[in-house]
This record gives sequence, C-alpha cells and structure tokens, in this order.
Amino acid sequence: MPASPPCCSGPRPRPPRSRHSARPRPTRRRGRCAPRRKLDAAEAGLARARDALWAKLDPIGRRNLDLALQAWRRFRDRECDLETGSDAEHPDRNGTILPMRVGDCAAALTERRIRDLTDQLACPGGDLSCPQ
Repeated sequence: MPASPPCCSGPRPRPPRSRHSARPRPTRRRGRCAPRRKLDAAEAGLARARDALWAKLDPIGRRNLDLALQAWRRFRDRECDLETGSDAEHPDRNGTILPMRVGDCAAALTERRIRDLTDQLACPGGDLSCPQ
C-alpha cells in the first residue's frame, strides 16, 4: 500500500457548521482516508488473530507464520493492483479514485485473511490440516 495521505495521519479539527450550511462538504479528503482507516482497522484485527495463533505454535510454526504473513501481504498488494488496474510503476497515471479502490480491496482481503487465521485457531488437536 502506498503511504497514507496526510489527512489520515491523525485527528483534524473541524470548523463548526450550521445544519443548513451552503458550503458543500469536502469529499475528496474523506474519500482518500476512509479506505486507509478501514485497512488500519483490518490490520489491527489481523495482528490480534496472528498473536492468538502465534501462542499455539512451536518455534518453527511461529517462523513459518511470520514468513507466510509477509508473503501474504505482498500477494494482497499485487492482487489489489490486478483487481483495480493500478499501475504501481507509474502511480501518477492511476487517477484520484484508484487509491480508494485499492484500499477497499486490501481491507477486504485482510478481513478474509483474519477469517482464515481464526479458522486455524479453532482446529481441534490432532487435525493434521491444522498448523502444528
């Protein structure tokens, strides 16, 4: 994922608005930051699932889990480039909506990965298809 836009780096003060303000609300900033926030929340969930699974594994399993997550993140980013048509080599050609689409894709794939790790946590002892 590309670096998060400056608007996503923390809370920002909002000017007071009347309910009937004639000024339109800025959606460009909100559109860029919402997928990043969604991905950040999904990444936090992934970290919790990883920590829970990590506790069940022996040292070899832990190493393999870390290597698998590193490879999975590379896969996720390339998969989202493929699904959205993102040009990673020439990001200036991607347009303004593409970061939002890539962020949504990455968040969805991360949520799917959380379910996969959670399913592994639920494996009964002796199941050879589960991590050791």
